Amino acid sequence: MSQHTILLLQKTKDKKSRTYMDCNNVSLMIDQVINLYEVKLKESNINRREINYTASDLLNYIDNVGDLACMVLDVNSGTYIPHDREWIKQMNHTGDLMEGISLNIIVAKTAKNGIGLNNILPWKIKRDMKLFKSLTTSNNKHQGDSDFQNIVIMGRNTWDSIPNKFKPLKDRLNIVLSRNTAFQQLVPPKVQVFQSLEASLNFIKKKSFQNKNIWIIGGSQIYKEVLELNITKKIFLTHIYNEVECNTYIDLKLDKFRLIKDAEEIGIVLKNYFLDGEEQDEFKFNHVFEEDGYKFEFLLFNRD
Repeated sequence: MSQHTILLLQKTKDKKSRTYMDCNNVSLMIDQVINLYEVKLKESNINRREINYTASDLLNYIDNVGDLACMVLDVNSGTYIPHDREWIKQMNHTGDLMEGISLNIIVAKTAKNGIGLNNILPWKIKRDMKLFKSLTTSNNKHQGDSDFQNIVIMGRNTWDSIPNKFKPLKDRLNIVLSRNTAFQQLVPPKVQVFQSLEASLNFIKKKSFQNKNIWIIGGSQIYKEVLELNITKKIFLTHIYNEVECNTYIDLKLDKFRLIKDAEEIGIVLKNYFLDGEEQDEFKFNHVFEEDGYKFEFLLFNRD
């Protein structure tokens, strides 16, 4: 991976005025490194400093150091690469979610945060799968308005885990995230492939759908990235009480969310997703179900 240079042009408290230039390949930055350079900058009070990182480290440094305006220069080509995360950053800082868009996480996990085993779902719970389908196709029930769109966003591994006979997921716009630029040629024509979550959301933002109901359906890295962006409105969680063997886990941070316990409030939320009274009874939240030896509960979290 090539080296890049970060130019810390100025400190600014006005978050909207920051300049971010981006490269490719985003991964998590080591906390110790972030803290180290934050301390150095505070101690030195220097407005301009050059730091060399690999591309992935560099981008995460930019994303995590909140009080710096930054531009990224590729020292090999001498060019700057536009930062497609900037519009999301502005939304985070202003608290202004994209108008008309509801971004939701839907996930089933064990008490030990397991979500998968060898890229397959290690349980088969019919009621859970039925809720998944009802929610992620809910806009179909808004008759007479073709602009109401169901959208599911998933990673490459999640796409691969879906049986071929169910791909793409019916009655939903399927979006797959993959860094492989050739992957678009390997999926059906109606499936959209993007290299980043930001690019996919930018695509959706530009569409003319009246109701852009977006469902993040996995895997663990995309769940993590969405939660870090602070643009999730609701989390629909199936909590499985059984101990199930897993080797894929989710770090589901819920400190910014409120568990909805009031049945009337839950009913209002589900009605907004076009789930009628009969379906609401079938998918009763905050109630422990038993099915084929599994004990599980549907939980709904809201970001207030």
